[in-house]
Amino acid sequence: GAQGHLQRVAEHPGHRVISPHPFDSRQIPTERYYLDPCLVARLNDKGRMHELTDRVPRAEPLTPAAFALDSWRERWPLPVVIKITTPSGGGDGVALCHCEADLNQARQRFAGRRVKVQQYLANARANINVQLHVAPDGEIAFIGASQQRVEGSGYCGNLIDPQWVPPPSVALICDQVARRAAALG
Repeated sequence: GAQGHLQRVAEHPGHRVISPHPFDSRQIPTERYYLDPCLVARLNDKGRMHELTDRVPRAEPLTPAAFALDSWRERWPLPVVIKITTPSGGGDGVALCHCEADLNQARQRFAGRRVKVQQYLANARANINVQLHVAPDGEIAFIGASQQRVEGSGYCGNLIDPQWVPPPSVALICDQVARRAAALG
Protein backbone atom coordinates (compact mmCIF):
# COMPACT_ATOMS: atom_id res chain seq x y z
CA GLY A 1 0.00 0.00 0.00
CA ALA A 2 0.86 3.68 0.14
CA GLN A 3 2.68 3.46 3.49
CA GLY A 4 4.90 0.64 2.22
CA HIS A 5 5.72 2.64 -0.89
CA LEU A 6 6.60 5.72 1.15
CA GLN A 7 8.80 3.60 3.41
CA ARG A 8 10.70 2.14 0.41
CA VAL A 9 11.21 5.65 -0.98
CA ALA A 10 12.57 6.83 2.39
CA GLU A 11 14.97 3.86 2.54
CA HIS A 12 16.46 4.75 -0.86
CA PRO A 13 17.03 8.53 -0.84
CA GLY A 14 19.37 8.47 -3.86
CA HIS A 15 16.90 6.73 -6.16
CA ARG A 16 14.33 8.33 -8.44
CA VAL A 17 10.69 7.41 -7.85
CA ILE A 18 8.44 5.77 -10.42
CA SER A 19 4.81 5.77 -9.34
CA PRO A 20 1.60 5.67 -11.38
CA HIS A 21 -0.07 7.84 -8.76
CA PRO A 22 2.04 10.74 -7.47
CA PHE A 23 2.03 11.49 -3.76
CA ASP A 24 1.63 14.90 -2.17
CA SER A 25 4.87 16.87 -2.68
CA ARG A 26 5.24 17.13 1.12
CA GLN A 27 5.58 13.33 1.21
CA ILE A 28 7.76 12.89 -1.88
CA PRO A 29 9.33 16.03 -3.37
CA THR A 30 8.65 16.54 -7.08
CA GLU A 31 12.36 16.37 -7.98
CA ARG A 32 12.54 12.77 -6.69
CA TYR A 33 10.25 11.51 -9.46
CA TYR A 34 11.62 9.93 -12.63
CA LEU A 35 8.77 11.55 -14.58
CA ASP A 36 7.00 14.84 -13.92
CA PRO A 37 4.21 13.92 -11.46
CA CYS A 38 1.76 16.23 -13.26
CA LEU A 39 2.34 14.34 -16.52
CA VAL A 40 1.93 11.00 -14.75
CA ALA A 41 -1.35 12.16 -13.18
CA ARG A 42 -2.56 13.38 -16.58
CA LEU A 43 -1.69 10.12 -18.32
CA ASN A 44 -3.43 8.11 -15.58
CA ASP A 45 -6.55 10.30 -15.55
CA LYS A 46 -9.30 7.80 -16.36
CA GLY A 47 -11.54 10.66 -17.46
CA ARG A 48 -9.13 11.33 -20.35
CA MET A 49 -8.38 7.78 -21.52
CA HIS A 50 -10.30 8.45 -24.72
CA GLU A 51 -7.43 10.81 -25.68
CA LEU A 52 -5.06 7.84 -25.72
CA THR A 53 -7.24 5.15 -27.29
CA ASP A 54 -10.63 4.51 -28.78
CA ARG A 55 -10.54 1.01 -27.21
CA VAL A 56 -12.31 2.05 -24.00
CA PRO A 57 -15.96 1.66 -23.01
CA ARG A 58 -18.29 4.60 -23.54
CA ALA A 59 -17.80 7.02 -20.64
CA GLU A 60 -18.59 10.54 -19.45
CA PRO A 61 -16.40 12.54 -17.05
CA LEU A 62 -18.34 14.36 -14.32
CA THR A 63 -17.34 17.17 -12.01
CA PRO A 64 -18.11 16.62 -8.32
CA ALA A 65 -21.15 18.90 -8.64
CA ALA A 66 -22.46 17.12 -11.75
CA PHE A 67 -22.02 13.71 -10.10
CA ALA A 68 -24.04 14.85 -7.08
CA LEU A 69 -26.94 15.87 -9.34
CA ASP A 70 -29.08 13.38 -11.24
CA SER A 71 -29.09 15.06 -14.66
CA TRP A 72 -26.55 12.57 -16.03
CA ARG A 73 -28.78 9.63 -15.03
CA GLU A 74 -31.10 10.04 -18.01
CA ARG A 75 -28.11 9.23 -20.26
CA TRP A 76 -26.87 6.34 -18.08
CA PRO A 77 -29.35 3.68 -17.00
CA LEU A 78 -28.16 1.13 -14.45
CA PRO A 79 -25.97 -0.89 -14.32
CA VAL A 80 -22.99 1.46 -14.68
CA VAL A 81 -19.40 1.69 -13.46
CA ILE A 82 -18.32 4.78 -11.51
CA LYS A 83 -14.57 5.49 -11.32
CA ILE A 84 -12.69 8.32 -9.72
CA THR A 85 -10.56 9.82 -12.44
CA THR A 86 -7.34 10.53 -10.56
CA PRO A 87 -5.50 9.48 -8.54
CA SER A 88 -6.58 5.89 -8.28
CA GLY A 89 -5.29 2.51 -9.15
CA GLY A 90 -5.76 -1.14 -8.60
CA GLY A 91 -9.54 -0.81 -8.47
CA ASP A 92 -9.62 1.26 -5.28
CA GLY A 93 -11.64 3.99 -6.94
CA VAL A 94 -14.20 1.81 -8.73
CA ALA A 95 -17.85 1.12 -7.92
CA LEU A 96 -20.09 -1.26 -9.85
CA CYS A 97 -23.60 0.11 -9.57
CA HIS A 98 -26.33 -2.44 -10.29
CA CYS A 99 -29.06 -0.70 -8.26
CA GLU A 100 -29.88 2.59 -6.53
CA ALA A 101 -28.30 1.44 -3.26
CA ASP A 102 -24.98 0.80 -5.06
CA LEU A 103 -25.19 4.23 -6.69
CA ASN A 104 -25.90 5.93 -3.35
CA GLN A 105 -22.85 4.18 -1.84
CA ALA A 106 -20.71 5.41 -4.76
CA ARG A 107 -22.00 8.96 -4.25
CA GLN A 108 -20.99 8.86 -0.58
CA ARG A 109 -17.65 7.17 -1.25
CA PHE A 110 -16.63 9.54 -4.07
CA ALA A 111 -18.27 12.76 -2.81
CA GLY A 112 -16.25 15.80 -3.84
CA ARG A 113 -14.19 13.81 -6.39
CA ARG A 114 -14.11 14.05 -10.16
CA VAL A 115 -15.47 10.77 -11.57
CA LYS A 116 -16.39 9.17 -14.81
CA VAL A 117 -19.51 7.15 -15.36
CA GLN A 118 -18.82 4.27 -17.70
CA GLN A 119 -20.71 1.62 -19.57
CA TYR A 120 -20.94 -1.64 -17.61
CA LEU A 121 -19.62 -4.51 -19.71
CA ALA A 122 -21.39 -7.52 -18.22
CA ASN A 123 -19.78 -9.99 -20.61
CA ALA A 124 -16.21 -8.70 -20.41
CA ARG A 125 -13.76 -11.60 -20.17
CA ALA A 126 -11.03 -9.66 -18.34
CA ASN A 127 -9.88 -6.23 -17.24
CA ILE A 128 -6.15 -6.28 -17.90
CA ASN A 129 -3.94 -3.41 -16.72
CA VAL A 130 -0.76 -3.08 -18.75
CA GLN A 131 2.26 -1.01 -17.74
CA LEU A 132 4.58 0.38 -20.40
CA HIS A 133 7.74 2.44 -20.50
CA VAL A 134 8.47 4.78 -23.39
CA ALA A 135 12.17 5.67 -23.59
CA PRO A 136 13.32 9.11 -24.80
CA ASP A 137 14.24 7.52 -28.17
CA GLY A 138 10.64 6.30 -28.57
CA GLU A 139 11.32 2.64 -27.81
CA ILE A 140 8.34 1.08 -26.06
CA ALA A 141 8.90 -1.62 -23.47
CA PHE A 142 6.25 -3.78 -21.83
CA ILE A 143 7.08 -3.86 -18.09
CA GLY A 144 4.16 -5.67 -16.51
CA ALA A 145 0.48 -6.42 -16.29
CA SER A 146 -2.21 -7.45 -13.87
CA GLN A 147 -5.79 -8.56 -14.13
CA GLN A 148 -8.42 -6.96 -11.91
CA ARG A 149 -10.73 -9.26 -9.99
CA VAL A 150 -14.21 -7.92 -9.35
CA GLU A 151 -17.05 -9.73 -7.61
CA GLY A 152 -20.51 -8.44 -6.81
CA SER A 153 -20.22 -4.68 -6.53
CA GLY A 154 -16.61 -4.43 -5.48
CA TYR A 155 -12.95 -4.77 -6.28
CA CYS A 156 -11.24 -7.88 -4.88
CA GLY A 157 -7.63 -7.36 -5.90
CA ASN A 158 -5.30 -7.90 -8.82
CA LEU A 159 -3.82 -11.12 -10.14
CA ILE A 160 -0.23 -10.48 -11.20
CA ASP A 161 1.62 -12.85 -13.51
CA PRO A 162 5.23 -11.68 -14.06
CA GLN A 163 5.57 -14.11 -16.98
CA TRP A 164 2.52 -12.79 -18.84
CA VAL A 165 3.26 -11.49 -22.32
CA PRO A 166 0.57 -9.54 -24.17
CA PRO A 167 -0.96 -11.30 -27.16
CA PRO A 168 -0.29 -9.51 -30.48
CA SER A 169 -3.69 -7.77 -30.49
CA VAL A 170 -3.08 -6.33 -26.98
CA ALA A 171 0.53 -5.45 -27.84
CA LEU A 172 -0.73 -3.45 -30.85
CA ILE A 173 -3.17 -1.49 -28.67
CA CYS A 174 -0.39 -0.89 -26.10
CA ASP A 175 1.87 0.42 -28.85
CA GLN A 176 -0.83 2.83 -30.07
CA VAL A 177 -1.57 4.09 -26.53
CA ALA A 178 2.14 4.56 -25.74
CA ARG A 179 2.76 6.50 -28.93
CA ARG A 180 -0.21 8.80 -28.29
CA ALA A 181 0.95 9.31 -24.69
CA ALA A 182 4.50 10.07 -25.87
CA ALA A 183 3.11 12.63 -28.32
CA LEU A 184 1.39 14.38 -25.37
CA GLY A 185 4.77 14.91 -23.75
